[in-house]
Amino acid sequence: MSSIYDWSLQAPKNANADEIINWAEGQPPSSVNDSACAVMQRIREYLPDHGGSIEFGFWKKGDV
Repeated sequence: MSSIYDWSLQAPKNANADEIINWAEGQPPSSVNDSACAVMQRIREYLPDHGGSIEFGFWKKGDV
């Protein structure tokens, strides 16, 4: 099974770097949504390896 760790730092090598993601030139339009969702899945799988914590907040003007 492939993972985010199989992705390359060289962008052209990533077209088929992951078995569930297809960002190849000329990809069928029907694969765009599935590929985008698969990228989100891979990033979510990656988070627990690095603490899994994402912090964010919303501030009103003047709170900071």
